[in-house]
Amino acid sequence: MNALARNAVIGFVVAISVAFAARAAEEASAPQPVSPELKAAQLQREHDLALVDAIKADSLAALDRAIDAGANVDVRDDGRSTPLMFAASRGFEALVKRLIERGADVNATNDGGATALIVAALEGQTAVLVPLLKAGVDVNVRTREGGTALMYAANYGRRDFVKALLAAGANLSIKENRGDTAQSLAKKAGFADIAASLEAAREQLDASFIDAVRRGDAAVVASTLERGADVDMRDASHATPLVFAAQLGHVEVVKRLLAAGANIDAKTEEGTTAIDAARAAGHLDVVKVLEDARKR
Repeated sequence: MNALARNAVIGFVVAISVAFAARAAEEASAPQPVSPELKAAQLQREHDLALVDAIKADSLAALDRAIDAGANVDVRDDGRSTPLMFAASRGFEALVKRLIERGADVNATNDGGATALIVAALEGQTAVLVPLLKAGVDVNVRTREGGTALMYAANYGRRDFVKALLAAGANLSIKENRGDTAQSLAKKAGFADIAASLEAAREQLDASFIDAVRRGDAAVVASTLERGADVDMRDASHATPLVFAAQLGHVEVVKRLLAAGANIDAKTEEGTTAIDAARAAGHLDVVKVLEDARKR
């Protein structure tokens, strides 16, 4: 997964500059007279190339001039990378902020499926992390190889990035196409401290999840599931969160767990299912929800 994302990043400026220059030369040699449409296309490419040059020069003033003149803030190179991705890969914090202010799509992906956040994680550019997160970038976008920003950060030893992504709610359980998680990638890459921190985060997440299930806090249950809590985790008696929620009569939690794919037929060591637990405790509303779910 690493070579794909890295190549997609490195190729941006070269590819887009060459592409625009080639098109401009082709259009300049086109037979006269030039149609209004072709003139407009030539002018647009000039503005877009000016934007690319501004980013290469790390120039806010030139970037503003190019966009004010009509440059496309999300112009793509041949690999469908954007100016925001390139600025993020170089750690140009001021440019990243300005591109976002001028409407750049923070969740745009290139041909490899990488976002600006993934590109920044791969290159270890922590300076651009805060503006991207503040802009609402999706921390769990996956590349074509299945990797997330957390996985790239863990695999390349980007400790500050890992910490920030965990705080932003990055999912700990996602597996890339070969079956690795962020933790296993860190371990394989020799970053034992990162693997340990991810294991600790996992344990804390699971503890928060089970506590929320027992308290009947459906909102926290939902948020911990989004971060990768195991919906069918087992305790010492092999009881699942669904069994706990059913036994305690937490109907909204039961609904959340079912929506997340909880196994309705999972049994404890004694053979008790969630429906058995709800019925034994007299929670008929929960029994109905579970029976309706089984019918679907």
